[in-house]
Amino acid sequence: MGTLQTYPMGPLLSNTHMVHYSGMDNRIEPQYKLRMPAELRDKLKKAAKESHRSMNAEMVARLQESFEETTTRPVRDGDLDALLDLLQARAKEREK
Repeated sequence: MGTLQTYPMGPLLSNTHMVHYSGMDNRIEPQYKLRMPAELRDKLKKAAKESHRSMNAEMVARLQESFEETTTRPVRDGDLDALLDLLQARAKEREK
């Protein structure tokens, strides 16, 4: 059974399944079924496309980044525009 957790964007449900890969290394890797709001999925899909990764690879990369000790990450499309918007808004606030 999955565990239901509530987050600001709504509930997420995840199930864990063990998958056995046939082959020389005989690895067993966990797989997770994850339900998420459509809006979040769309954002993830867009980010994966911009990073030239699968959605799974994008999720794994983002999770790994969240556990790294440093706070740096690669610059993504839209980051500079968002930063510029923030700086312009702050400059307008100071002018008042």
